[in-house]
Amino acid sequence: MKANKQFAILSAIGIVMVVASHCDRALNLFNDIFPYTSFFMPMFMFISGYFFKDENVHNIRPYLKKKFFKLLVYYFAWNLIYGIITWVLYNVGLCSQPKVLGWETLIYKPFIDGQQYGFSASLWFIPTLFTVEIAFLIVRKLQLKCKYVKIVDYISFIILASLNIFSVYIAKKGITNEALIPIFKLAFFMVFFQGGKIYKEYLENKELEIPTLMVFGITISINVIIIRIYKNINFPSLYNMKDFSYVSPMIPIVVATTGIWFWLRISKILEKSLGDNKIINKISDHTKDIMAHHIFLIWLANLVLYLLKDLIGLKGFNSERFIATNGWYRYYPEIVQFELIYIFIGILGSLKISDIEKVVLKKLHIGVEKWKKLKKT
Repeated sequence: MKANKQFAILSAIGIVMVVASHCDRALNLFNDIFPYTSFFMPMFMFISGYFFKDENVHNIRPYLKKKFFKLLVYYFAWNLIYGIITWVLYNVGLCSQPKVLGWETLIYKPFIDGQQYGFSASLWFIPTLFTVEIAFLIVRKLQLKCKYVKIVDYISFIILASLNIFSVYIAKKGITNEALIPIFKLAFFMVFFQGGKIYKEYLENKELEIPTLMVFGITISINVIIIRIYKNINFPSLYNMKDFSYVSPMIPIVVATTGIWFWLRISKILEKSLGDNKIINKISDHTKDIMAHHIFLIWLANLVLYLLKDLIGLKGFNSERFIATNGWYRYYPEIVQFELIYIFIGILGSLKISDIEKVVLKKLHIGVEKWKKLKKT
């Protein structure tokens, strides 16, 4: 159970929003004012920045090793697994994505946009988070060398905010060379990581003194005005830095900030009632697993409907789209609430996969240790 209950709730809310956004219409948690895709990925960067410790700068090798195994090894292992699954399903006619297992799908695309396989598409965030964490480690090392760290932190935030706006400005024009996408994603996300660090170091206690009604009034008013002007402030394609064409370059950082602030305060309000909730804490501890597996689990639910549709007389299920969309088809019966089942399956199923993964890894570890002992004897 996490010591910081507010941020445990915040990360749990964030990952539920990720799954909900991939189920279209089922769950509306102030989504009309704070669209999920306008802030939840920046919010995960903000949370990661909040928990960054300066001691990492003095223990670079252990930090790099930890992040490499926790993020990249995890990502590439599941990317390979879902690549194999995609290949098998294509050959049995249940998938239309004839992706081969090779350099492009296993190594290159993961660092570009992460969209090489439908099942692992939402995992694009993991390599991006890794690059941001490593880049921030370098930035933080430079910041700590300065005499007035606090001033440097704020100056760095302003510079990174400018890079964020510049990245959107370029993305609006179109990034012609896809190899540059990771650089622009780095420029976009770094400010939120720095923001989380600044919030933890200097602003948290002061922010909590602001009346909740004022926080709600400010954040809601800003978003309502911006939505009134621009209509649409969803940014669902941060993986390849697209869908910014209809807004000013300054809008994404503004609405990401208001969304984070609004839900940060909601999380504080919920801390007393949900801070010790075991389900909330388990979801918070396994956001990476939920991000990794929910698309495939929703596909499995659809596979059951696909196989039983004639037997149970299921109306409206589009078999062609189910096969063609490689995990992203959603069945829309007459009741929208049906999609809540997708959300539960995506979250609870991912937690179960995580439990199985732990058992398998534990047995592998025991097996390796026994093999080492036998080799010595």
